[in-house]
Amino acid sequence: MLSGFFIKELKMKKDIYKKFAPFYDEVNSNDFYDHYVSLIRKIIKENRIKKVKLLDLACGTGRLIQKLKHSCLTIEGVDLSKEMLKIAKDRDKKIVYYNQGFLDLDTKKKYEIIISTFDSINYLTTKEDLAQAFKNVAKHLTENGLFIFDFNTFHKKLKKEIKKGDIIYHNLIKNKYWFVTIKIKKGNKFLKEYHKERLYSFSEVSSALKKNGLQVISIYSSFKKKCKKIGKEPRLFLVAKKVKTILTTPKTRRG
Repeated sequence: MLSGFFIKELKMKKDIYKKFAPFYDEVNSNDFYDHYVSLIRKIIKENRIKKVKLLDLACGTGRLIQKLKHSCLTIEGVDLSKEMLKIAKDRDKKIVYYNQGFLDLDTKKKYEIIISTFDSINYLTTKEDLAQAFKNVAKHLTENGLFIFDFNTFHKKLKKEIKKGDIIYHNLIKNKYWFVTIKIKKGNKFLKEYHKERLYSFSEVSSALKKNGLQVISIYSSFKKKCKKIGKEPRLFLVAKKVKTILTTPKTRRG
């Protein structure tokens, strides 16, 4: 049975993008999607994955899926926002979508690759939620399957106000959290939506991955630049592999 606190948190997360969903594609350029597609294809090639079954976790409006679908044997999407999924389904009715999130992920399938892009990981605002999400990801990966994702770090810097057409972002970074008020101009009125992200360090993320059978194999500071040493990168792109758990038999004491 789900606790009352969990249900409340789940409802709050579902309300995210309720008002913003119809405007989401307007403010995100094709460049970011195209760069992500190139990176994912490169990782697929480097790891010699021939038949790719891919799950896009927190897939939004399905734009990335549309650009990736020709590189995959099968591709599916998951998102907690019904409003975002409606746009994704209208875009391509042949794709299978699930109205789920990180914490209740259960497609009853396994995938060679799971991706989660556009700092969706940062919407997991506690270490417990982060660990649970990674546990669910590992459960849905095949042996040696890959989890490709990005996240915002403690070194994230933003202007207090950013304008993109009729949309205004008010940003506040306080301690470990990034609070965003999105104002959307509609006629003479403004619609408001509130978002909250937690900023993570690499060690926090890698530790949570490791505890759930996922090992970081590649780190990128940008779409084209691998990291040899973690510094003050505002965003990191990680590739984690599902590793086989080796069970050991405890040694018995003699005598």
